[in-house]
Amino acid sequence: MPYLLTLLFITYSACSVQGFDVFQTPEEVFSLPGSEAVLSCSHSDLSASAMYWFQQRKGQEIKLMVYSVVGSNAQFEKDFKEERYTFERPDIKNGALKIKAVESVDTALYFCAASSTVTQAHICSCQKQPDSVCQFHFHPVEGSI
Repeated sequence: MPYLLTLLFITYSACSVQGFDVFQTPEEVFSLPGSEAVLSCSHSDLSASAMYWFQQRKGQEIKLMVYSVVGSNAQFEKDFKEERYTFERPDIKNGALKIKAVESVDTALYFCAASSTVTQAHICSCQKQPDSVCQFHFHPVEGSI
């Protein structure tokens, strides 16, 4: 029986850090295994040229996935292969993380961050209590894919 993969993303979609706002959309994504998932991030500061995506799986520490400085290629960390992920920055204030073929290991919280320098990120980590957020399940889907 096919299963619908639930990807939980940060449940608080806006965070204000040191004078600028960081927004993530959508707040929650439900994807079938093998399908593409897109997470968008935007911020309000024209001087924040660096953007980051972090992943936190249930019961694990938060990990940097990728970062990008406007005008250069995205830099993926070793645990996150470019064959599975892309990170696009159409301009300084916007970015999109794409998971090319969703797998069960992608079920996690995702955090976007922005900063004016690569060495100092402002992680948008405003969220509800973990016990109300971290519920990961496969949901049966009627029919076939």
